[in-house]
Amino acid sequence: MALKNQQHDVLRQEVIQLAQAGYQLTTKQAAIYLGLSERTLETYRDIGKLPRFVKIGQHIRYPMQFLDEFLRSNTPTPSIAGNAELHENEELG
Repeated sequence: MALKNQQHDVLRQEVIQLAQAGYQLTTKQAAIYLGLSERTLETYRDIGKLPRFVKIGQHIRYPMQFLDEFLRSNTPTPSIAGNAELHENEELG
């Protein structure tokens, strides 16, 4: 399992380098970057959960900025109530 994780980390770093160099990512590369399966990424695209991508002829590409926007918009932010519970638990512990 550790080898698989290392391979995934290497692939992810390669994908990040491509994206930072200005390349638009393929579905496979975008899925690696987001930590999703290709099928999940395709489903998100089809149902509009991933609203931004580029279609060039029959090819789908994902600019890094669109993927980063997706990550930001789908990252949960701690709630005030959640923070209160955290502090309350710290006081009890």
